[in-house]
Amino acid sequence: MTKMCKNKAAVFLFLCLAFLGCSAKTKAEQKPQAQQASTQTQLPADSSAGRFYKDGQLLRVMYVNSPEGLRVRAKPELDSARICRLRHRLVVKPVATAQTDEIDGIKAPWVKILLPRTEWKGTAPEYGYVFGGYLAEEPPPFSEDSISIEDFITQCDWATDSSSTAFYENHYYLFCAFDSEWHDGKWEWNAKNKMLTVYANSPFDDSVETLMYSIKICDEETIEIINSAHSSATGLKSKASIQESLRFYNRNTNSWQPSLAKAENFNYQNLYFKGGTFIIEELKKLNALDENISFLIESGIYSESYQQKFDDYWNPKIAEQQKPPN
Repeated sequence: MTKMCKNKAAVFLFLCLAFLGCSAKTKAEQKPQAQQASTQTQLPADSSAGRFYKDGQLLRVMYVNSPEGLRVRAKPELDSARICRLRHRLVVKPVATAQTDEIDGIKAPWVKILLPRTEWKGTAPEYGYVFGGYLAEEPPPFSEDSISIEDFITQCDWATDSSSTAFYENHYYLFCAFDSEWHDGKWEWNAKNKMLTVYANSPFDDSVETLMYSIKICDEETIEIINSAHSSATGLKSKASIQESLRFYNRNTNSWQPSLAKAENFNYQNLYFKGGTFIIEELKKLNALDENISFLIESGIYSESYQQKFDDYWNPKIAEQQKPPN
């Protein structure tokens, strides 16, 4: 072999070795990057759930922040079975956070919550999942424009000076006058005509009377009910508020009286009105709070007046709910 050929062979061999060395180096550098990317995708599911915790503890209560309402699902998945719908500004009790998801451009974890008692099938507590992007730490500001009439009138009992009326979410209607007269029936709201129609069963026979009302929201706690069957000149208007709505009719004595013993006698919507503060204040007025604390805590209703008992009851349950499945 000539000297020139030997030199060419040496150069060729050198270039091959250099190429192999660079390739090996490139693969070695890429490997840690791949491992790093894998580590990033394995971050804890609650890495974006910081606002759901305070001092390392899950927030005691949160509030629905969705004027359209918030769906509760059986699993933390968008296509999971729907359990119920929660109205805007409703207080909820979170018990665990699940995987993070992105819905409507919002990235947040799914949150497991205690269902309101209105959704329990019996006395045993029931749970479901909501998307955490529509939960808030504080009650969203009240606005007539951001809340539906149906949600508003079903949030609690409404009382005038002489009567109490309840519009239930299943469209059951109950009217009770404080002189012991009462009747029930069905109700429906026509959003297009902005009219409330009540089909009231007669307390004397099988007849049904149709009553038409218009409703005006006065403020967060008051609605104005106007009977459309009469001219406005008659002044047949009544303002119904949450006041006195804890009174119930005792059929044994044919009289209206406050419930002095059992919170379960109350309309369950009243439990969650204004985050539970309403029911707690009313029980205090009746000197009946202490005997109802256990019921309120089991319902997820929080008050600083029994904070330690609330934590003692819920913290072990939250710890159990946060455990990963076996």
